[in-house]
Amino acid sequence: MLTAFPSRCSIVAMALGFVLAVRGEVKLHGLFTGGMVIQRDIAVAVYGTAGEGERVTVTCAGQTHSTVAQGGQWQVTLDPLSAGGPHELTVSGANRVVLEDVLVGDVWLCTGQSNMAGILRSYKSAQYSDYESLYADLPGGKTFPRIRLFKVARGATDESISEIETDEEFGSSWRVCDPEAALLFSTTGYLFGRELRKHITVPIGLIYSTVGGTAAESWVSRAVLTSRPELKEILDRHALVLEKYPQAEIAYKERLANWQVKRKSGEKVGRWPKPPMSSTQLKRPSGLYNKMIAPLQRYAIKGVIWYQGESNAGRPEQYATLFPALITAWRRQWGKGDFPFLFVQLAAFRKAQLVPNDGQWPWLREAQTKALALPNTGMAVAIDAGHQTNIHPPFKQLVAKRLVFAALNVAYGRDVPWRSPTFSRLTVQGAKAAVHFDNAGGGLEARAVELDGHQLSADELKGALKLLKAIGEDLPTDVLKAIGAMGAAAALAVEKAAETTGDEPAGEEEETTSITFDELMEKAGSKFSKETKSALDTVLEEIKSAHKDLAALLKNAKVGKAEGETTEEVPGGAEEKKFTQAEVDAIVADKVSAAETVAAQEAADLATEETLAAIG
Repeated sequence: MLTAFPSRCSIVAMALGFVLAVRGEVKLHGLFTGGMVIQRDIAVAVYGTAGEGERVTVTCAGQTHSTVAQGGQWQVTLDPLSAGGPHELTVSGANRVVLEDVLVGDVWLCTGQSNMAGILRSYKSAQYSDYESLYADLPGGKTFPRIRLFKVARGATDESISEIETDEEFGSSWRVCDPEAALLFSTTGYLFGRELRKHITVPIGLIYSTVGGTAAESWVSRAVLTSRPELKEILDRHALVLEKYPQAEIAYKERLANWQVKRKSGEKVGRWPKPPMSSTQLKRPSGLYNKMIAPLQRYAIKGVIWYQGESNAGRPEQYATLFPALITAWRRQWGKGDFPFLFVQLAAFRKAQLVPNDGQWPWLREAQTKALALPNTGMAVAIDAGHQTNIHPPFKQLVAKRLVFAALNVAYGRDVPWRSPTFSRLTVQGAKAAVHFDNAGGGLEARAVELDGHQLSADELKGALKLLKAIGEDLPTDVLKAIGAMGAAAALAVEKAAETTGDEPAGEEEETTSITFDELMEKAGSKFSKETKSALDTVLEEIKSAHKDLAALLKNAKVGKAEGETTEEVPGGAEEKKFTQAEVDAIVADKVSAAETVAAQEAADLATEETLAAIG
C-alpha cells in the first residue's frame, strides 16, 4: 500500500538540502584565486561570502583562523608572512575551497589611463613598426614564474561595490607571467615587474586596473569630489552636461548617421564621432573608482604605480588639488598607512618649438610635482621619453626603469640615485643667465639622445644648438618658427656642412638687432666656402620656402567660430578677421591642440570603435 508520507531517507535528504541552502556556499572574494600573491610582512585580510552564521576556517602557511559570517560576509586576518611559497590556502565551511600555488611577496597596483592601459601586444603591432627593435625580444618566450598578473575588467558604477569583475580575455584568475599572459598585460606594468625582480628577489604580484582616455576624477569617490569647492566644480559641470544630454544625443545621432553614409560610400571620414557624456558613460566622475578601485581596497598591497594626467591637461590648477586628494583618499580607504605611490610625469608631446609657448602640458607637469609633498611618493620624469606625434610614446622601458628606481628608494629604502635634475633657481649676471638644478649628481652633461627614432650624438646635439643660437638671436619670431618647423635634421645638415670645412656658422660676431630673411641668405652665403655653400643651398631654400608660406598664412589668416562652438568668442568678438601671429598661436594652443590631444588620448579605443562601425 502506498503511503502519503516520505521515507525516512527522503526526510533526511530534504533536511540536509535545507541546511545547505541556509548555510550557503563559502566563497572567496574574486581577488583570491590559485596562483595569487599575498602581501608579505603585514597583516593580511582574507575574505568572502557565506551563509548567515556560517563558521569559516582559513588555513595558510601554518596559520589557522576562524570566524562566523555576518550579513553574508566573512573575513579573517592572517599574521604577517615572510616572502616565499608556494603555499596552499584552504577555506572550509559548508564546502571546502583549496587555492594552490599561492606566493607571498609584494603586490603593486598598476593604474591610470592609456599609457598604463596599453598592452604589450599593441606595442608589438604594425603601429609601432618603426620601433620594432624596442619590443623584438619581448616577451621573448620568457616566463617569470615568480611574477603573477591579475587583470580587472573595464567598468563603471554609480555606487561603490565590493566584488571584482575580471577581464574576459585575460581570465578570472591570477596568471603566471608567461609570454601569453604578458602580451595581454600593461606594457608599463609588465616592464616594471621585470625590472623590479632584478633588484627585489621576492615574488611580485601586479594588478591591472586601468582605462584609457580617463580623467582623474573618474578614479576618486564622490566624497572626495564634494570635499572641496574646487573639486565640486567637476560634479557641477557634469550635472550641466547631463541636463543637456537629450539635445546632444539627437545631434550625435545625426552626425553618426552622416558619418556612416559617407564611410560606406568610400569617403575618407576620420574617426568615429564621439558620443556625448551620458549618465551611464564609462568615464563619468567616480564611476571607475566605484567598480575598479573600491573592490580592491581590502586587498593588501605594497604600493601603486600610476600613469595619468593627459585627460586633465586642460585643468592643471585643479589637478594640483585633485591628484594629491586622490592619493590621500586611496591610502585612507586601504587603511594600510602611507603606502608608496609612484607616478609618471607626462612625457613630451607635440613638435618641439624654438619659441616657447604657454602650453597646457607643462602646467600639468608642474601640478604633478606638487604631489611629491606627500610622504612616500615618487615621480618618474619622462620628458625625454616622449614622441612628437604619438601621445602613447613607445619608450616604456625608460619609464619602467625610472619607476623601479623610485620604488627602490621610496618602497625599499635603498639609497640609489633616482630623482631627475630639478630646477632650483635662476641667476643673471650681465648678459648671461645660469640655471641651477637640484639632484644633478656630479653635474649635467650632453649625451646622445633619440628623437622619434633618429639618433643624435652629443656632438651633433651641441652643433645643432650652436647653429640655432648663431643664426637665431637676430631673427624675428616668424623666421624662428619657420626654422623650427624644419626640425633638427635641417640644423644638423647645416652644422655637418660647416664642420666639413672648419667654417663657423654666420652671425656670431654680428651685433645687429634686426635682419630680413633675404639678408640672412646673403650673409650665410658669404661666410661659407664654395663646398659648404653648395651643401647649404637645399637647406636654405627649404627654410626660405617655409618662411614664405608662414608669412602668407599670417597675411591671409581668417578664422571663424569652430563648428559647433557656442560658448567661446574668437579674439575681438568678430566672426571673421585678420589675426596677428600671437593671436594665431593662441587659437592653435587653445582650440586645435586641445581638440587633437583629446582625440589622441582615445586612440586606444579606435579598434573597438572601428569594429562597431563595421557592424553598424
